[in-house]
Amino acid sequence: MGWLVFLVSVRRDAARDDGAVAIVVALFAVVLFGFAALVVDVGNAQSVRTQAQNSVDSAALAGVSALASGEDVVSAVQDYVADGMGTADWVDCKDAAHLDNWDTDDSDECISWSSTPAPSGGGQAGYQVRVKLPPKRVPATFAGAFGGGEITLS
Repeated sequence: MGWLVFLVSVRRDAARDDGAVAIVVALFAVVLFGFAALVVDVGNAQSVRTQAQNSVDSAALAGVSALASGEDVVSAVQDYVADGMGTADWVDCKDAAHLDNWDTDDSDECISWSSTPAPSGGGQAGYQVRVKLPPKRVPATFAGAFGGGEITLS
């Protein structure tokens, strides 16, 4: 008779735990989907950052070409960035490591340049163009469901 009471009480305890697994799975699923959203959004931001770096590198080369030919450096750089990344808010952009010259009309230090004249004994002139992309906001597609709206790249 003792074994029968024990088996009945074990079955009653097991019946009370039936929904516990579903709750644990649901909680872990939310955490898993949250991390998956984070991975997708951070991966997208890294892709945009790589594209931005490529665009800025190309813009700096275009700026050197413009500087060497006597054209407007700022317009050349901004055109290349616009082609590669779309519009950028250059106004009041700050770069602590800017070069000697920059667009003082717009107080834009993110496009700066310097040139060194050719040596008197012959040789080539030296040209430098520094481009720092203003902060760019990348929308966080999936993380918005978890409270994140955007990722700022600088």
